[in-house]
Amino acid sequence: MKFRFESSAEKIIAGLPVFGKPDSGIFTKAWDMFIPIMDKIPNVVSPKLCYGVEWYTNEFMQTGEMFYMPGVEISDTYGLPTPFAIKIIPAAEFVVFEAIGGVKGIHQVWNYFHSTWKNEHGYDISSGIDFELYDERFKGIDNPETIIEIYIPVHKV
Repeated sequence: MKFRFESSAEKIIAGLPVFGKPDSGIFTKAWDMFIPIMDKIPNVVSPKLCYGVEWYTNEFMQTGEMFYMPGVEISDTYGLPTPFAIKIIPAAEFVVFEAIGGVKGIHQVWNYFHSTWKNEHGYDISSGIDFELYDERFKGIDNPETIIEIYIPVHKV
């Protein structure tokens, strides 16, 4: 599986957070709620890019539940209306993988990262926040031609 490293500055993401298990369908429902109202978010940095931000709490190791938020990057929080929330993605060094085929590809990336990549390359996750980047290569959640970039914050061990 191809990868690259990329340094990223801090990002402010505005969106609709949910809490649950990735395989419960709640993340897809969050997108279904977000897409019709995303044009109400002011100060969007790039209207053609969307993010799926994931962050983990202590419950994740016990229950498999985590926060997920579909959103867009914003330059300023001024004027952000209800019901939107923000999540700040800290500046970090990321390993970036291309997930091919939509959601199925995302699962393949994470399985590969944990089972093979991090041990072979001597890296581990450096924070509890990662994200998916959706651009013009997104053609549908189950489309075999869809490409989603997965950004995982890493550090050398």
